[in-house]
Amino acid sequence: MENVLGKIKEFFKNNIRIAVLVLFVLEFLINIWIVPNQYDGEFFLEKMEQMSLFDFLLGRYQNWTSRLLLELVTCVILSKPSFVWILLNTIMTTIIGYSILKIFVKKEDRESVWMAIGFILIAPIYKVSSSGWGVGTIVYTWPLAMLLFSCIPIKKIVQGQKIQKWMYPMYCVALLFACNQEQSCMIAFGIYGLFTILEILKNRKKVHPFLVVQWGIVILSLIFIATCPGNYVRKNAEIQNYYSEFGMLGILDKISLGLTATVNNLLVKPNLAFLVCCLLIAVYIFKVDKNKLHRAICMIPLIAIFVFGILKNAVCSLYPYLNVFYEIISLEEPMLNATNYMDGLHFIPLMMAFIILGSLFLSILLIFKK
Repeated sequence: MENVLGKIKEFFKNNIRIAVLVLFVLEFLINIWIVPNQYDGEFFLEKMEQMSLFDFLLGRYQNWTSRLLLELVTCVILSKPSFVWILLNTIMTTIIGYSILKIFVKKEDRESVWMAIGFILIAPIYKVSSSGWGVGTIVYTWPLAMLLFSCIPIKKIVQGQKIQKWMYPMYCVALLFACNQEQSCMIAFGIYGLFTILEILKNRKKVHPFLVVQWGIVILSLIFIATCPGNYVRKNAEIQNYYSEFGMLGILDKISLGLTATVNNLLVKPNLAFLVCCLLIAVYIFKVDKNKLHRAICMIPLIAIFVFGILKNAVCSLYPYLNVFYEIISLEEPMLNATNYMDGLHFIPLMMAFIILGSLFLSILLIFKK
């Protein structure tokens, strides 16, 4: 009995273990209220009744997407009772928290541990529900979880830590699953490529073989995505349906459009999750960092939320000439393009967007540095 009590006490001494357990319980309580088989989920279930799984996936590969592994899992999971998705989605979200803590946070740093868990809990998960909770989480949340999990061995290799043999196949499967999603695959390509090159430079052309194996998985996944005929069919269909002028945009236009959409969603439109995130970052940096410049940097995104979003009407009434800037950042079109790049009215808001997002990125780096 004393031995059991001793193990329990030892377990609760580890901040990461406690945080992961709390995250699991809270996520489970959230997920039990969600109905996964909606919208696109109903489409998948209907197709499963009309044709075999192989025929369905073959048709998707030829006419719509390269995400065959993700859609295979979607078909299998959504055909089961809802509790299967509830449990697995809870586990996947918990893996996101576990991976972030293992990669970025020291287990003895209690404040950082709970701040990371807080960020996960306030994440706007509703964004993936537009296609149905089941499909949205499997296609977007689960690859993120597997991508983060597959990055854990990078830290172990860099720090010279031992990787248990039975973990190697788990990391490989996780990366394979993550790389079946295009965005995750490109992120993995950058991360594994960067650390492989750094290891080569550091160890004089010697590199850990597992990094090569993982990067190989990423390369093969990229080739599979690039050669999938369905991706080209889908690209043309999506452009025609949602943005028929997209093919006419240049590189500058696309970068500007991306910044415009980002600033619009984070600052102009109501976004409680982003507000709480920036507030937590500012509170943490003010608490642990006495550097005035660092404190000023972390306040820039928070001030921007109030100036361009919450207090927009009040600010415009005091400074009417700012209305033109609000109109520009609220547009659904690129702030800056080849016809107006010399116009300061369009150039200044774009630079402000760079400064705001750059300040947010630097603030996150400051948190991990501390």
